Amino acid sequence: MNMHEMGQVFAYLLKYRCVESKIRKHRSHRPGETDIVEILKSSEPDSIQLFHEFLSGQGLQLREYRDTDFKGIPNGGRVWLLMRNPTEAITPYLGTERLHQIMSLRENEARLTTSTWFLHIWLMYLALVYTRLGRGVSQISEYQDAIFTKLQLIESVESHIESIRKIGIDKGAEETVFAILDSSKGRDVARRVRGFIDLMLSAGLIETIDDDVYQQTLLGAAEFAESYGRTMRHYLKIKEDSMESLVNITSILTAGAEEKNEDLENVPD
Repeated sequence: MNMHEMGQVFAYLLKYRCVESKIRKHRSHRPGETDIVEILKSSEPDSIQLFHEFLSGQGLQLREYRDTDFKGIPNGGRVWLLMRNPTEAITPYLGTERLHQIMSLRENEARLTTSTWFLHIWLMYLALVYTRLGRGVSQISEYQDAIFTKLQLIESVESHIESIRKIGIDKGAEETVFAILDSSKGRDVARRVRGFIDLMLSAGLIETIDDDVYQQTLLGAAEFAESYGRTMRHYLKIKEDSMESLVNITSILTAGAEEKNEDLENVPD
């Protein structure tokens, strides 16, 4: 892999996050994907190591999996995933501005507001693709069964908000976070969920399999399994004390609840 080829591979991975030598159903070859596969397959170990070192400086890592590693990879297939490195900070130009832009419903909406909404929708998404299936974080191959609809996610978030309203500040909900979530009206939740889904699609963490029907990707499952315990700070760049405030309501909602899935009995932070 020469420098030009390294640039090609990096640009492709930044855009799509995933390269597959054999294409699964639900999608066709992306432009240039075959060329990227050939570069990766033909590169010498020293070149791949140099590329790993380059990615590390960006807070990223390249992982390769084969059909023997996970279900869902076609026979003889190889998959390369561009994953966030949970122990390294993402370089500034790969920051979270787009997250806040897409999640925002109003001009100059506070970052705490968009972060709060992202977190709570994320928690409902996790409930759909893990808890509902009785699935542990380490069960990466089960991503094939992690299917949900936009309506299911909207209804889950709306039910979550109603539960929060029933708790109220008097029972210990953090006032600022309560006010943010309680302020939703009309189609606000549906619009926030639409933004969340758009972000997840563009990040390669989920993919479309039918109209308003989505499935977690191998990238989404593998990255979450590796980043578990750091995931939300990793995406939102929120300080520890702020994160404790954000998850305060969720902690109250789940306090004393019997969890079927031990891997998900704590809020990811």
